[in-house]
Amino acid sequence: MSRPHVLPLVAIPLFILMAAVAGCSIPGLQLALFPPFQSASSDEDVTGLRLSAIYGSSHDVQGVDLGLLGNESESDTGLMLSGLYSHCRGSMGGLQLSGLWSRAGELDGLQASGLVSRSKGRTSGVQLSGIGNYAAAHGLAVQVAGVVNHCDSLRGGQVAAIANVAEFGGKGAQVGLVNACKGFLSGVQVGLVNSADNLNGVQIGVINRTHSAWLPVVPILNIRFADLPPLE
Repeated sequence: MSRPHVLPLVAIPLFILMAAVAGCSIPGLQLALFPPFQSASSDEDVTGLRLSAIYGSSHDVQGVDLGLLGNESESDTGLMLSGLYSHCRGSMGGLQLSGLWSRAGELDGLQASGLVSRSKGRTSGVQLSGIGNYAAAHGLAVQVAGVVNHCDSLRGGQVAAIANVAEFGGKGAQVGLVNACKGFLSGVQVGLVNSADNLNGVQIGVINRTHSAWLPVVPILNIRFADLPPLE
């Protein structure tokens, strides 16, 4: 019995392999099986479409970047989509989506993955993941995770089923079972356990902790408004 719907699954990778091995150069298009079997070298730029049957690597990509398993670039602007793993070493602007892990040097847009989304530098936009999100440097961001969110400095909001952590304080909201802000927090914490070294805002939870209040631990509701040092 013929199965015509299976033909594209065989023909497309075969076409990409033949073009990549032949070094076929098509303006606005890069075809890759995996490096070095791709139509353009890893240090070249792509403006248009990059299509990787398994894994592709380029310098700068502007447009649509599709990888069956994974894709990698120095910078990416537009859509970066992979079945398993997406890695933009520099600036990612637009949408970065992967089945397991999305990673960027800096983010300006939306980053989402089935397991982990990570931005090593300035993060501006939204991070979504099934397990955890990590954002390093300053930037206005929203993190939503199935388990845990972590950021260096909070500028926006964190929502997680289990825990939210802001390593050096910040401004915004944390919603989860456990919320921890290790510096000055100007904003709101809602959860079972809330902790902020210094608070300028509201904590709602069973246990609310802050050094800046008269009582270090307050149940149910803790409100504290104070002048805090300016955030960098």
